[in-house]
Amino acid sequence: MPSFLRTAFLSLGLVLAPVRLVVAEVVSEEERARRHFDEALRLADRGETASALREFLRAYELHPHPVVLFNIGVAYSALGRPAEAASALRKYVAGAANDDGRRRNEAERLLRRNEAQLGRVVLEIWPREARVSIDGDPLTRSASPEPIELAAGRHTVLVTAPGYVPELRELLIEPQRSVRLEVKLRAENEKEPNGREWPAQVALSCPVPDATVAIDGAVQGRTPLRRPLLVAPGARRVTVSRSGYAPFEQRVVLAAGSYTQLACRLSPIPTAAAVRLRVQTHPEEAQVWIDGERARERTLPPGRHEVRMALDGFEPWTGLVRLADDPMTVFAQLAPTPSGARPNESELVASGSGPLSRLARAR
Repeated sequence: MPSFLRTAFLSLGLVLAPVRLVVAEVVSEEERARRHFDEALRLADRGETASALREFLRAYELHPHPVVLFNIGVAYSALGRPAEAASALRKYVAGAANDDGRRRNEAERLLRRNEAQLGRVVLEIWPREARVSIDGDPLTRSASPEPIELAAGRHTVLVTAPGYVPELRELLIEPQRSVRLEVKLRAENEKEPNGREWPAQVALSCPVPDATVAIDGAVQGRTPLRRPLLVAPGARRVTVSRSGYAPFEQRVVLAAGSYTQLACRLSPIPTAAAVRLRVQTHPEEAQVWIDGERARERTLPPGRHEVRMALDGFEPWTGLVRLADDPMTVFAQLAPTPSGARPNESELVASGSGPLSRLARAR
C-alpha cells in the first residue's frame, strides 16, 4: 500500500462533546450526522472506501466538523481523486488552527501529495452563457475565468449553447502545469469568412472497438472515435465495418454547421474462428453488456471487445478484452461508489476502491 494511504481516519469520539441544545431539530441533525459518521468508520474498517466517503459527505453536510472534513480528504485521496482530495484538505487546513497539530501536519503532507498530481486549465468560452461539462460532469463557471484543477491525464470538454453548434474538445492535463482552452461556438447556419459553408460534425458511437469508419467510402478513423468527424454538408453515406461482422451503413443529410449523433450496431457473423467470451461479476446480479448487447456470454470474432458492467450502488466498469484463439472468462469485482462517480476504463482488470489503513481513535 502506498505510504500516503497510511493515513488514519479519526473518530469523532470525544471531539464532539454532547451539547445541550434547546432546538430539538438541531439535536436531531447532529445525531443523524453522528450515525453517518459511525457508519463511515465501520465501512472504512471493512475496506469499503467509496461507501465510507458517501457517509462522511452526508455527515459533513449535516454537521460540518473538521474531523469529518479531514476524513473526506483521506477518502478522496485513497480513491485516486486528487482534485477533490486537495479541495477538502485545503479547507480543513484553512480552518484547523485549533485542531490537533499532528493531524494538521498529516493533512498538509497529504495535500502536497495530491497537489503534485494536479494540473490546471483556464477556459475561455464564448458565448459566455454556454454550458460546459468536463468528462460528463456539468461545470459551474464564474463570470471571470479562473483556473480549474484537474487530475493529470486526458479529459473531454463539451461546450453547448442554444442556437450554436456544440463543440467537443479533448484536453491533456500534465502535473503541475497550466493550459488554456479557447472555445468559440459557431452560430447555426453561419458561413466561413470566405463565404463557404461550415462543415457538419458527426459524432458516431459504436460499442465494438477497432471498427473502420468511412464516409462516402473514405476512411475517417477507427472506433472508438474520440471526437466528432468534420464532414462536408450534403447527402452522405456512413459505413462502419470490421472483420467478422456484418457492416453497418446509414445515409444522412447534413446541414452546414450541424451536429449529428449516430449510433451503430455491428452484428457478428458466425464463423469457425469465433471464440466464446464469458463474463463473471461480483456481485453476481450486476448487469453485463458485451459490445453493447446485454449478455454474459457471446461468441465473437477474435480481437478486442468492450465489456460493461453496472449495478445500482456500485461503480460502473468498462473494460477492453482481447480475444485470441481460445475461450476466455473475464471476472470483475464492482466497488461501492459515491454518487456521481465516473466510470473506470481498463484492460481486463477492474479497478476498485482498495482497503484503507486501520482506524485510529482520537484521545
